[in-house]
Amino acid sequence: MKQEKSSVLLAAIDVSAKELVVASAAEGSDQPCVQTHANTAAGHRALLRQLKGHRVRVAMESTGVYGMGLALRLRADPRIEVMVINPRAVKSLP
Repeated sequence: MKQEKSSVLLAAIDVSAKELVVASAAEGSDQPCVQTHANTAAGHRALLRQLKGHRVRVAMESTGVYGMGLALRLRADPRIEVMVINPRAVKSLP
């Protein structure tokens, strides 16, 4: 019996002091959905509702204290893989 591979939702989050800009798409899709949430506890809950029901891989830029709470909150969900990217590494990409 062949097992069907479960889909993964890929998300990139741009973190600032006031807002989170989230681009997400199903793996293999070329059309991301872009949404904005406040960088507050309520905004974090809204983002988690958006991601609910999916296996998710999240990449977010390290922006000091602005993204720490969100990274920890996402990491607490076992269905979400979180990668915090060094901004200098992103800037040096071709």
